[in-house]
Amino acid sequence: MPEPKVVTLFDVDNTLLDHDHVTADLRRHLEKFVGTHRAHRYWELFEEIRAQLGYADYLGALQRYRLEHPRDVVVVGADVAELEAIGMGEGDGHGQVTTI
Repeated sequence: MPEPKVVTLFDVDNTLLDHDHVTADLRRHLEKFVGTHRAHRYWELFEEIRAQLGYADYLGALQRYRLEHPRDVVVVGADVAELEAIGMGEGDGHGQVTTI
C-alpha cells in the first residue's frame, strides 16, 4: 500500500480563508453557546497559541479550551464538524484543521 501524501496549504493574506469572517463567525458562535466570559478565554488561548506557533490555530485553541473545561457539555463534542459548520472548510475526519 503506498504511503499517503501530505499536502500543506499556506494561506497568505486571506487567499484561502477569510480570517476576519471566520473570526467573526466563531466569536458569535462561542458567545452564543458558552457565554462572553468563556468565549473571551478561548480567544486568550487562541492568541497564546498564535504567539507560540506563529500562525492561527483555531482547532488547537478549541482543544486547549476543552482541557480547561472538560465538563462543558456545549464544547465537549465540538470538533472539526463545529469548525466546518462555521465555514472553516473541511477537515480530514481526524481532527486536523489548522490554518497557516
